[in-house]
Amino acid sequence: MVNVLIDLFLVLWIVAFGAMAIVPLVLGGSRPAQPAVETEDRVLSIVPSPIVDRIHPRRPAPTSPAQRRAA
Repeated sequence: MVNVLIDLFLVLWIVAFGAMAIVPLVLGGSRPAQPAVETEDRVLSIVPSPIVDRIHPRRPAPTSPAQRRAA
């Protein structure tokens, strides 16, 4: 009985979401014309925080085996 209820729930779930995808297409879901609005791209500079540098000090870059042999 529980399996039947779970299957019924899954079928209803699939039908509901399928309908939400298909109904707008069937009804001719065209969007109303919206006026063209120019958007402006803005670039924000990212500045490292001195507080974060104190909390997480930067580790030196790992050295390769060739650099270790040369040292």
